[in-house]
Amino acid sequence: MAIIAAVLKAQTAVRFTHLSDGGEYLRVSEGGRRVTSTRGGMDNWAIGTPALHAGGCVRVTVPGQSDYALGSKVSIGVIGTTDPIGYSFRHATATGWQGRDGYAYYAGKKLYSYDGWPPSGWRDGDTAALMIDTAADTLTLILKHRRERRAFTIELRDDVAEWFVIVSGGSVEVQPMTPAEYDAFLP
Repeated sequence: MAIIAAVLKAQTAVRFTHLSDGGEYLRVSEGGRRVTSTRGGMDNWAIGTPALHAGGCVRVTVPGQSDYALGSKVSIGVIGTTDPIGYSFRHATATGWQGRDGYAYYAGKKLYSYDGWPPSGWRDGDTAALMIDTAADTLTLILKHRRERRAFTIELRDDVAEWFVIVSGGSVEVQPMTPAEYDAFLP
């Protein structure tokens, strides 16, 4: 039974499959779970598939950088398309957290310090758990941030059929996570 569960978990793992500009400034690991940008900017994005469905969760890590600046260049969230044009986090469905200046994004709009998101944002070595929650009346994106020792939330638009993990800038790795692992992520 444990072998079957491991196989099912592996089959649904998010992998970075859609890249901006044909991936000219992006390197994707052999397994597709880590993307590294060789230049910053929200127009330099990677999107993971398959879609992250309600109740689905992933672990995201901002590993130490080797050939680009700091985790401060990273943005992590979800988007309702696999083909945004231009600045990904300005897309009408983009929702997530930026690594500098304390900005979050909701439906493509920049929000300063939304739900207490800190000005320091992402740093090298950060680990977080990302989940789409349907427990309330509204669809909510929840980010449990280990260094900050708290969860951040942003409501999602309810007119989007599928949500995909999106990252831009720096280096980010995604790993599958069970709901039980997500629940236990923060002490």
